[in-house]
Amino acid sequence: MTMRKALKQLNGERRKFSGVFVRMGQKPGWKGRTLTTVLLKDIKDARGKIVSDHLWFNLTKEFENLTLKEGVRVAFDARVKQYYKGYQG
Repeated sequence: MTMRKALKQLNGERRKFSGVFVRMGQKPGWKGRTLTTVLLKDIKDARGKIVSDHLWFNLTKEFENLTLKEGVRVAFDARVKQYYKGYQG
């Protein structure tokens, strides 16, 4: 089973994951605003199995409150859901 297929099987479920912080990024948002994003790599489930090589997240208050430095492993709870690449508005 490929990594992303493992996530697809969890669609709609809230689980514990961890990933290694790589860098911040930006994406276009509503009405020309820019949204800050967080890139994590080597996403693992609670058992330590890699479920994705990387994922982008919106910068939430929880991420904002962390001291994120390249290489730091971050643990988080997340609901798995389908996403569409790029701005959809």
